[in-house]
Amino acid sequence: MFGSLCVPKKRFTTLQTTKEKNRRPTDLYAWTVVLQPKRGLSNLSERRKQSRSLRPTFLVSRSEFPPLWWRRLGGAIVLSAGLFTGIWAQSTPGTRPAVAQVSTCAETSGPVAELGPAPWETLTFPALPPLPTLEPLYEETFKNGLHLLILEDHQVPLVNGFLLSEVGSWLDPPEKIGLADTAAALLREGGSIAHSATDLDEFLANRAASIETSSGVKSFQIAFQSEPSDLESVLRAMASLVRAPLFPATKLELVKQRQHASIARRNDEPGLVLRRAFSKLIYGKDSPFAREPTDETIDHVQREDLVRFHAENFGPDSNTFLVLYGDLDQGDARRLAADTFGDWPRLFNPKRSTLPPVPDPNPEASFVLLADKPGLTQAQVVLGEIGGTFRDSLYASLDVINALMNGLGGRLFDELRSRQGLAYSVYGVWSPKYNYPGVFMAGGETETTQVPALIDGIETELRRLDNELVSSNELTYAKDFVLNSMVFELAPNKSEMLRRLVLYRFHGYPDDFLVQLRSAIEQVNALSIQRAARERIRDESFVILVLGDRAKLEPILRSHFGPDLVHLYPLDR
Repeated sequence: MFGSLCVPKKRFTTLQTTKEKNRRPTDLYAWTVVLQPKRGLSNLSERRKQSRSLRPTFLVSRSEFPPLWWRRLGGAIVLSAGLFTGIWAQSTPGTRPAVAQVSTCAETSGPVAELGPAPWETLTFPALPPLPTLEPLYEETFKNGLHLLILEDHQVPLVNGFLLSEVGSWLDPPEKIGLADTAAALLREGGSIAHSATDLDEFLANRAASIETSSGVKSFQIAFQSEPSDLESVLRAMASLVRAPLFPATKLELVKQRQHASIARRNDEPGLVLRRAFSKLIYGKDSPFAREPTDETIDHVQREDLVRFHAENFGPDSNTFLVLYGDLDQGDARRLAADTFGDWPRLFNPKRSTLPPVPDPNPEASFVLLADKPGLTQAQVVLGEIGGTFRDSLYASLDVINALMNGLGGRLFDELRSRQGLAYSVYGVWSPKYNYPGVFMAGGETETTQVPALIDGIETELRRLDNELVSSNELTYAKDFVLNSMVFELAPNKSEMLRRLVLYRFHGYPDDFLVQLRSAIEQVNALSIQRAARERIRDESFVILVLGDRAKLEPILRSHFGPDLVHLYPLDR
């Protein structure tokens, strides 16, 4: 057995480069401790003599070495270990002694190059790998319309799965906003015919498994995770929850209490208050993408509403997916899926709502809206307009713009935060949705007195995109960031690739959308960046919303923008 360790040297060789005469001298030295098997050496002194011929293994600078007390302690420990090893080896018949041997480096004369990382400009990287494939992926559509996807992946001894359907808050009646979220929560917490709520919690805890539900504007998902041996029992429990929930009245009251508490706290965080108000300005206060439950709408939801909502909307149709992946056998998983969901009655002509059109142009554009939050010491700013979908022909360029403008090294951060010190945080993001327009929003948090300067600074940086072509260095950085993020997020993660594939099918996108997107990003150039900025980021359509203490902010805003352009915006609107 052999090894090496650095220990202190009593005498240092002081060297100094001619180019750095004013720099503190750097002391170079090295020790090597080798535990190396030896034959034919009868005592420790003879072994030590042989150690003098050993070569040093590395040089280190004195400034990088541990403190003196630590070096002395380390030396004592190493020498003691060597002595003990030699004594033990000599006293044990048939063993090959391992001896601690120490050597120093030869004294060096002349200038020494300082050790350190190579300049980043000299680094080279291999080409990005292709996106991973999902082979072998099993697919089948049952007679009831349910789409089944199964992926074997034995890297981790776990099995995961989820059921995805178009149930969501877009189906809520106006007087019962929160109905879909309540149904999703109570479906899991209320238990089913097969498992009461208490029995289900105990059942899952004993198996270290989980079943969770979530809902969005146009989606409902119930997901599970379990060990491979528990796949059948856990999947049957999940199927029972989806197909035959209990919706007990006692659990409904508990869910309502939690929702009321959430409503009471939702104005505590200024950033979230600002974003909710901004969504109402962009989409309209009655849009499913902006409306919020109130205490009154939550109280209107009764158990019979949940039972009716489930009967009308929960069931397989042409856009319902069951996905199983992980450490499973494909054939067994297929048979189990058919047994648990194959006879689930199909929904024919399920009740569906129509999403209202987005107001464009926005009637609030060109105004500065002030939302009063008394006592707020800083101000929150957001400005923006309606955005688009992932299908937008300019999405690749807009995605590169996101990387160009945001984060460390981004234009907004470097200019407005680092150079001008106008904001604690700053951002500008074109954020699309799958089948409904998203938003473009930019903003940040700043001192009350700096609000006008921050708004002007953000608009100036956005106009730069219109008026100037981005440099080749900036373009390369932003494109590399987007492409590398895509690969590193997806390459080692088959489950994420599978989730993306299901989402694309769920929303009617082609299976190879990611491949198309990557190719489009690689083709982005300075001219396409400029075109995307001019056509999709229209500062004349911006809605500007400021959240802060009205008593402090209103005089500042009216003085800068003019008294007629500053309007008050009530948060309960």
